[in-house]
Amino acid sequence: RTMRDFDMQRIFGFLVWFMLLLLFAACQPTPGEDITKNKGDSNIMEIIEATPSTAGKPAEGTMDVLQNCPGDWRERIAVNDKVDILIDAKVCVPPAAALPVIKIEPCNYTRMALSQYLNVFFPDTTLYKRELLPPLTKAQIEKRLIELELNLAKIDGNTDFSEEEKRHSREIYAKSIDELRKQYSAAPEKISLPPYTLNKIIESNGLNICIAQNTETGETVGNVVINASNGSTMRANVVRLSVGDGTGLLGETPERISLGDYAAAGSGLLDNLDIDGYTLNKLYTESRADAKVHVAIYTREYFGIPVNFVWPDVPAQSDEAYSFFWMPEYIMLRYEPSGALSFEYRSPSIEGEVMNTNVTILPFNKIQNIFRNQAANMLKWFEDMESANKREIMVRSVELSYMRVSIKNRRDEYMLIPVWDFYGLQYDASDNGPTPVIMPPGRLELVNSIMTINAIDGSIIDRN
Repeated sequence: RTMRDFDMQRIFGFLVWFMLLLLFAACQPTPGEDITKNKGDSNIMEIIEATPSTAGKPAEGTMDVLQNCPGDWRERIAVNDKVDILIDAKVCVPPAAALPVIKIEPCNYTRMALSQYLNVFFPDTTLYKRELLPPLTKAQIEKRLIELELNLAKIDGNTDFSEEEKRHSREIYAKSIDELRKQYSAAPEKISLPPYTLNKIIESNGLNICIAQNTETGETVGNVVINASNGSTMRANVVRLSVGDGTGLLGETPERISLGDYAAAGSGLLDNLDIDGYTLNKLYTESRADAKVHVAIYTREYFGIPVNFVWPDVPAQSDEAYSFFWMPEYIMLRYEPSGALSFEYRSPSIEGEVMNTNVTILPFNKIQNIFRNQAANMLKWFEDMESANKREIMVRSVELSYMRVSIKNRRDEYMLIPVWDFYGLQYDASDNGPTPVIMPPGRLELVNSIMTINAIDGSIIDRN
């Protein structure tokens, strides 16, 4: 794929999310566990309001949970002849002195913040609003042809690729090169569009898609997507800035920067953007057909407790009688092998009332039992599929963190509560070994939650 293909794919992904109706998480019952309730029956608010709230001292039993959780959990559960649950997980507990329950509200980006983001990523540039698929200029096509031909020439020397992967990559690059050559004769010398200012972005109170051009040379240096709404769509607010050369912001080329140095450089970039209150939540290298991409994900942190990150699913429906779906809040930095860097900041929030300074949570052994019973029922349907291979659920990490949930019987009010997330994947058995049901496993094992359990009352939070 060309960089333009990749960028447009991400823009289309955002637009799909933005246009869909809104939905929020519900709870489902767990067979075999009296403590697990569905959302309608959950007494979580009664628990929160009844728990003694003594600042600085965790509620009775909570400190024992925080201090005495096992560092590892290893167990195999044979559900039936076709399904096994394999737990080989680190148990991660934040170094917190208490577990408060906090109200949280969506907010907009301030003018000062948006100005800072644009100044850091795009100094000495002019923004132009564009149609979704603007024509490339001749200079842009020439530059991309050079990049694609260089990458094509590197394929044969790539020892990490099989011959089939090399053949497939050659076809992709050859097709992109051929398409660009066909576009060249009709391409304009430059794009002629009126400048688009920050004032216009803010006044639009909605979605803006722009290109950033060097004011002196006219060269396109990046892309800007900003949805900054004060209305009911505020829960889908996003800033996404993509720059063709990120070395000036991170200090090293993608080939030379290690994953650890990338994390440090990313945190330094957030400092330059005047963004605080976020902590590094996930850090990994994402493998693609022709390269590896460094990814760093930052989430809010309150009282030493991070807000969890789970790869967001696209909402499929709405439940307007309860609450609007609110896109997960996070900051993501992606550093491409080409040097392209993208910054994505979604759904900012502000902290509201502390509803309880230290809520009681269930002992970890009860959480384990809830997981065993619920996981055993997740794939009971699989036993009846005669042609199916054996399937394994593999849990790689169990983490206690905050999650934003809607407050029962209070339309559009939200709170952060402590939850346990079980990260991992489902695998099908095959002659070549376990095959992940969802690809690619390297990333999704870190961000795919098999199950989310409310740490306060043990209810199962259904993210779908």
